[in-house]
Amino acid sequence: MNNKIIIGVALLVIAIGVNQHIHYDLKLKGSNSFNYGERIKSSDLFQKEKGDTYTFEPEFVDTSKTGKTEVKNSNITPNSTKKPPTPETPIPKKPKLIHHGWGFPTATYVAQNIRSMEKMPVDGLAVRIDNDYSRYVMSDQPVSYETFKANLQPLIGLNSSTLKYNFVIVHSTPVGDIYDDNKWNVTINNFANLAKAAKETGLQGIFFDNEEYFGATMMYPDNCANHTVKECQEQARVRGKQIMEAIINEWSNVELIALHGTYLSEDKTADYLDSVGIPYNNVAWANELKSSFVIGMVEAVVGTNALLIDGGEIYQARTLKNFQDIKYWQKEGMAKESDLIPTALKPYWSENVSSSFGIYDQPLPGLGIEMNVNDWESTITNAMQVADDYVWLYSEKYDWWNIGHPSTPIPQDWIDATIRAKNNAP
Repeated sequence: MNNKIIIGVALLVIAIGVNQHIHYDLKLKGSNSFNYGERIKSSDLFQKEKGDTYTFEPEFVDTSKTGKTEVKNSNITPNSTKKPPTPETPIPKKPKLIHHGWGFPTATYVAQNIRSMEKMPVDGLAVRIDNDYSRYVMSDQPVSYETFKANLQPLIGLNSSTLKYNFVIVHSTPVGDIYDDNKWNVTINNFANLAKAAKETGLQGIFFDNEEYFGATMMYPDNCANHTVKECQEQARVRGKQIMEAIINEWSNVELIALHGTYLSEDKTADYLDSVGIPYNNVAWANELKSSFVIGMVEAVVGTNALLIDGGEIYQARTLKNFQDIKYWQKEGMAKESDLIPTALKPYWSENVSSSFGIYDQPLPGLGIEMNVNDWESTITNAMQVADDYVWLYSEKYDWWNIGHPSTPIPQDWIDATIRAKNNAP
């Protein structure tokens, strides 16, 4: 009997210790407000029903002395059947190689030419919506789900043996003043309609080309008059979050590649890249709102199954160290150094931003950077060793898909170099 009592007391002490010291890290989704996870005791998890997930609504306290935001308390409520994450060792995965370029193949072209296209050494491509609707997603002109579905319909049942990671192109096009709710509600609805149609079509995600070829979209003061830069950046972040939330609502595991990631509007990006020997043209002064828009998208994916991919359109990278340095800035440096990222978001930044890189098939003579077939192979090889999920190729020099634009077909030695680079990836 005494032995049983001693054993029982010992077990109780162990249980109390476990309760006090074992914690789980959770990243959980807020609904209309931005909610972050915090560390909780294991007993709180075990008391919930199996299969529940947990939404935290922490009270953030601004401590004026430190300038930091701290969590004072939080309420925990089960809100879905998604299981809480458990700590585990990530399995290394090989990034996928996708193609983008001047040819801009449409949904119909891809469907009609899939057997010849799938012979090329890539895992997928960026596809333009038929009838140029890639230009009308981000606009104040309403586009219905039915219209998007009809213009993506040729891709249904594509069933390619190799081109399995295909993304729908969305161009950054003018909407109007970012404080104009009437116009932006149309845009938000367009993104939701596209997400629903693209998911049903069987696409992998959205390829968001946020360079502004068709007019000002996220420019100051063009798209944000009568406000300070800081106010406009905050509003741009709101719009990015609203759009990403609308997309996720229709497509819970969507993958969105923003070609220019969150680094573009940050002056410190140029300082950092210069310090690690990567030539960089600092255009933050001309792109003051673009990064905030993408930061809002990152904010929306926290706690969801969606993936936000920083496209890393920094074509100057060549060496393995170049890509490692850029990835550090994408996933760690920006969160540590940039005031554009809200303090409360910074602890969750790295795990919610996927690092990707774009590789351009042309030299950059203004920066003294060459691009020949050997450079092409080594650059792809290096990028594939560092990227998290995707590396994307951008071609202006050669026609990959026999579209006729560019006018020169891709030479066989460039195809062979791409095959070797892809095979060299771990």
